[in-house]
Amino acid sequence: PELWQQTWNMPVNLDFSRGPHSFFIATTSNVKGEYLCPDIQWLDKKLTEHGSKQQAFLFLHINPASTGDHSVKCDEWEKLVSRHSQIRAVFNGHDHMQDTVLMKGKLPFVFDGHFGGNWGKPYKGFRVVELWKDHTLASYMMDPNEKINPAKLYYTQ
Repeated sequence: PELWQQTWNMPVNLDFSRGPHSFFIATTSNVKGEYLCPDIQWLDKKLTEHGSKQQAFLFLHINPASTGDHSVKCDEWEKLVSRHSQIRAVFNGHDHMQDTVLMKGKLPFVFDGHFGGNWGKPYKGFRVVELWKDHTLASYMMDPNEKINPAKLYYTQ
């Protein structure tokens, strides 16, 4: 954590808010490259602190819910999600051949392939996420001017 802070000038786990939204970026690996569960205690504490926000978005490199090809199963994950209904989506990396949204219950796990580098999906695109007032999330990939996957709707509450 100290080296990370020195290098990037931010903590290993980070939270912030913008308007009615809260964002959480949590580490899921270490210097050895091991796949780890996110710090559930830290997430639980921070999600509680941001409990007045309407929506929470989590960003994790390694998927914690066994929904990706290269994910981990975190035993405390389901309990965390059940305690915090404001979580609208979990954005994942690592599974560079995934550019879809995988649902686990009503929680979307959003994968974007790989935007940059030369492995994973062959295009250098980006994901568009639309949040609608009825708690619907629409999402699709762009490369860069062409829609790759048609928009799909995911009801998240």
